[in-house]
Amino acid sequence: MFATHVLQYIYIIMSTNNQTQNTIIRQVGFPQPLFELIKVRLEQLGISTPEYIRHLVIEDIKPLYKDIPMVDLDTEESIGKALDDIETGRVTRLKSISEIKDHLNKIGK
Repeated sequence: MFATHVLQYIYIIMSTNNQTQNTIIRQVGFPQPLFELIKVRLEQLGISTPEYIRHLVIEDIKPLYKDIPMVDLDTEESIGKALDDIETGRVTRLKSISEIKDHLNKIGK
């Protein structure tokens, strides 16, 4: 009797933005029991599978290289602007879904 292992296939799409030509797509297969454990961990962390895989790869490669590009230049600039906004108080803190909906309705008018 042969045991069969069902593989879950995950398509990982890594792209900096919609205008970028540098999109990498890879298919990764996991045995079903491992995939079930991965799903539990993803729920614990509250992140997506691609984010988790990227994090694992970065943590593995980080000791080998000093300067690993974590984000593209546009994203880095956007993060810098966001940090400046936080520092200068140009942020709106919303604590509930209803506050988020109300805020989005106000700025969307």
